[in-house]
Amino acid sequence: ENWRTIPHVFQAIDVDFTEVEIVRARHKERFKAETGVSLTYLPFIARACCIALQSFPHVNARYEGSGLTLLKDINLGIAVDLNHNGLVVPVVHAVQDFTLQGLAKAINRQIDKARSGKLSAADLSGGTYSITNNGAFGTSFTTPIINAPQVAILSTDAIRKKPAVISTATGDAIVPRLIGTVGQSFDHRAFDGAYAAAFLSKLKDTLENKKWAGELGEQSSSTTAHTQPPPGARWPRTGKKVLTTAACRRSVWPRRKPPCATRAWAVCSASTLTTSAM
Repeated sequence: ENWRTIPHVFQAIDVDFTEVEIVRARHKERFKAETGVSLTYLPFIARACCIALQSFPHVNARYEGSGLTLLKDINLGIAVDLNHNGLVVPVVHAVQDFTLQGLAKAINRQIDKARSGKLSAADLSGGTYSITNNGAFGTSFTTPIINAPQVAILSTDAIRKKPAVISTATGDAIVPRLIGTVGQSFDHRAFDGAYAAAFLSKLKDTLENKKWAGELGEQSSSTTAHTQPPPGARWPRTGKKVLTTAACRRSVWPRRKPPCATRAWAVCSASTLTTSAM
């Protein structure tokens, strides 16, 4: 019925999942041990959807009667295969502010409830956007049917190593990358193709360029790098100023290697220092 009554349009875009996989591989064992949940690609895609939907609110909407209603909360419907005996779409409610970890755990809970037959009516209602994931079956391209009154649904297919052209300092090069096709069916009454394409571009950019490690509790290298201390920093016990590298060169150790302030600063967190005017 939805296929017959909704003017479906489908668009797809290739996404480079290489950086996602680097982060996922680095954290999946710890994540599994701490949460009991496998860290798959799905929560990365779901989190990227949440970010993109907030930038393109017409995608997170319902078309009822003759009008479009934009919705504040993002309620993600996750299509779950019941061992080839049907399909259900449990909903994870109000996920717009969920972290990657929170989404992974919430999605896993709903999938477990679906496969154990424990879903309630509330678990199946209120969806504002849906994701169907056929990648585990090795598909290359899927055109999903919109779950009315929602106005769009995302499909994700297999992520495979493929040759890709990347730009380097010495010119373009062909290298193996993990590429997956992400597609979206949308209701043309809700928005046009340019809006839908912009949404997919935002989704792609988020998946490829977001600093995912930070959402898994990993500190960026910049927080542990050797940096100059701020002006006026003092050691708490002695009250002596932390010398900058330039000050070390002018210090009272002319005949031996000056003490490296940057090295000392790197092993002493900012919380152990006090600051005053120079």
